[in-house]
Amino acid sequence: MTITALKTEKLYTVKEAARLLNKAACSITRYCKSGKLEAMTVVDNGGEQYRISEGALKTFAIKNNIKLNINENFSSAYPALSPKMGAEISSSVVQLPSPFYSRPTIVSNELPEKAKQIGLARFNLVKAWQDFRDEKKSKLKADQAFINLYQAGVLCQQTKEVLGDVSLKTLYRWGDMLKTGGSYKALAPQYNYNVGERLSSLSEIERNVFMTLLLHPKKFGIGEAVNLTKDALRTQGFVSVSSYTTFKRYADDFKKNKYHLWVAFRDGQKALADKVVFSISRDYSNINVGDMLVADGHTLNFMIQDPFTGKPKRATIVGYQDMKSGYIPGFEIMVEENTQCVLSAFRNSVITLGKMPVTAYQDNGSAFKNKFFLGVKDLKECNFSGVFESLGVTPIYARPYNSKAKPIERFWREVGTFEKMISSYIGNCIENRPAYCKRNEKVHKAIHDEYIPTIPEITEKFRKYLEYYHSQPCPHVKGKSIKEVFDEGRGAGVDVNALDELLMAQQVRKVGKNGVKFINNYYYSDKLFGIKDNVVIKYSLFDLRTVKVYSTKGAFICEASVEQLYHPIIGYMGDVQDKASFNRVIKQQTKLISGTMREVKNSNKNQLIQNGIYKELTYFEPTAQIENKKVKKQKDYGNISVDLSSFMGEKAEKRKELPLFDWQVEEERKRLQM
Repeated sequence: MTITALKTEKLYTVKEAARLLNKAACSITRYCKSGKLEAMTVVDNGGEQYRISEGALKTFAIKNNIKLNINENFSSAYPALSPKMGAEISSSVVQLPSPFYSRPTIVSNELPEKAKQIGLARFNLVKAWQDFRDEKKSKLKADQAFINLYQAGVLCQQTKEVLGDVSLKTLYRWGDMLKTGGSYKALAPQYNYNVGERLSSLSEIERNVFMTLLLHPKKFGIGEAVNLTKDALRTQGFVSVSSYTTFKRYADDFKKNKYHLWVAFRDGQKALADKVVFSISRDYSNINVGDMLVADGHTLNFMIQDPFTGKPKRATIVGYQDMKSGYIPGFEIMVEENTQCVLSAFRNSVITLGKMPVTAYQDNGSAFKNKFFLGVKDLKECNFSGVFESLGVTPIYARPYNSKAKPIERFWREVGTFEKMISSYIGNCIENRPAYCKRNEKVHKAIHDEYIPTIPEITEKFRKYLEYYHSQPCPHVKGKSIKEVFDEGRGAGVDVNALDELLMAQQVRKVGKNGVKFINNYYYSDKLFGIKDNVVIKYSLFDLRTVKVYSTKGAFICEASVEQLYHPIIGYMGDVQDKASFNRVIKQQTKLISGTMREVKNSNKNQLIQNGIYKELTYFEPTAQIENKKVKKQKDYGNISVDLSSFMGEKAEKRKELPLFDWQVEEERKRLQM
């Protein structure tokens, strides 16, 4: 309803309302003062006067069964808003649709069950009263006696349970109404039972200003909207006499009958689709375990130690869920936003599933990409499709802002219970933060355990939580748990090495004497002994016990294990198992040293000469000591086995042949040129 429509609504004076209602003017004034007739106060002719809207007159007439001659013309009736006043309010009031209730009103002649029950109870009470007074000579005494007996619970006990206490005047009024109507329907409550807009005593300007505030995206509360509405009208010279209950009743009725508009105005399109628009149900009996794995991410509501820096940080977990059983076959905890972690979670899921899934369902919405993958515009361009298709899996990307299509969203809400069990829990929003996270809570901070867990610790705890979750009943197969349904469809196994080639996260590291350093740990294997070059390691944060090492050209080298730490004085204070492990490491060191020296010993001069690596030099054998160390050039060079005439000219002809290494020949050439 627009401001233009408000300008045409008529406000009637007390005299005009009295003529329409066929009442005295003093009665109309008394009704306005008591609140029975909704009216507003305006300043006119030097004083305050009542103005009654057309809607208020209709409501008053219906409640009191009064015939309203609304078609009567009054030359003195004027619009609710002056042109100037309408322009001022129209600049700040949103133009609402006209008519505001777009759904047509459904007229129903049937009374609700409660109204029927009340009408029949009133009918029975009137009939019992009439029968009681017919037997008495004095009707007045009989009426008073009947009321006393009814109030005492002697007569019509069941009727009193429905109606409660009833006065004698009310009984007289019901008797008159029954004479006019003739049936119990005349005694039923005369509420508006039609589906659609209900009659309200609020004027048009009150409704429009109130609903404009209430439907604002800033989500004003009902009390705030009522106060602002009254203040806005008061500044324009109107005094709203409608009560808070009247405003609230109108707002509640609008929310019940127009919930789609309520949500769309206040929350937006996504909330409309999630809360109001119907959902499409899936028939899970048509799929098997492994037909579809659904992926989604969740930011954990507790702190963990960053494995790269050691500082507390909120991590993100990416998991896959089997749509048939609801089982979580694999997940990956990541502290850096990259698509490789999603592929690593997929790898873990396939290993647990024991076979390749038919389809993999990922969210491609901007919220998912911006939350977990910085700088990624489209997951389809991040080699997802190529990786999945090379494994025989069909990738499917969800429509943005369509959380209903991913059943794993519900699982993340249940993970909130697991998050609260972690010592570093910080709450899922500002309102739900624990006391030890708030300011000036010294007692709570003193007694709180400030330990920050690591990724391996959280991984182990989350696995135990999944054991509990998988023991719950399967929502799609009755009579079986989630784990039982998943185990029935588990495959025989997959080639893990083929998965590692494509799906594990990787980094470039340099090999040192202790192996490869990664996340403050050394990973070592005997096959890394003697390598002093950059290598590519492939790893999964899901399991950091081992990493796979490849050359920079892609050749597989080994699988390195994390370095084990030993007691500083293990020979005296270590346990039996640690001592045995320590002895094995000592033997391993001795074996590597002896093996290397054996190789050196076996490589004698003859083998080196045959391989062209070494040529015997007599040039450096001791002949005579050079007393003058400052002499840089010597004229007698002996025999040189290399012909230097091609680059030395006449000087080379004076030299004799002498066997040299290639690098010594180069140095000799430079020295002779000086």
